[in-house]
Amino acid sequence: MTSLIPLIETSRGGTPECLHFGAIAVTDLQGRVLARAGDPHHTTFTRSTLKALQALPFLQAGGPAHFGFGPREVAMLCASHSGEPMHVEQVQSMLDKTGLDTKRLQCGCHVPYYVELGVGPAP
Repeated sequence: MTSLIPLIETSRGGTPECLHFGAIAVTDLQGRVLARAGDPHHTTFTRSTLKALQALPFLQAGGPAHFGFGPREVAMLCASHSGEPMHVEQVQSMLDKTGLDTKRLQCGCHVPYYVELGVGPAP
């Protein structure tokens, strides 16, 4: 069995543009595989895909309402970003609303990708 299989193909103007490979498993509460596509035991790194799940307890506990977070703040909780000025401003706003400062952040930082590439920011 092939570990990863084509799951999604996107096209532009009728021309295939991107083909995304992966493996999916649907399980019951005991971990029995009920449905699958590709190898349900394929090992991978979750990376950014877990961010929304990591934010879930905060969301369920009413954190956004407590701190006055709107859709932009919730999106920032659930997403990766590349350190562009709009992202930095959003994170600073969130820190201000929670009464915290940047010393409390545990993530690394880097210059925005567009700076590394020597191009201007996206409009």
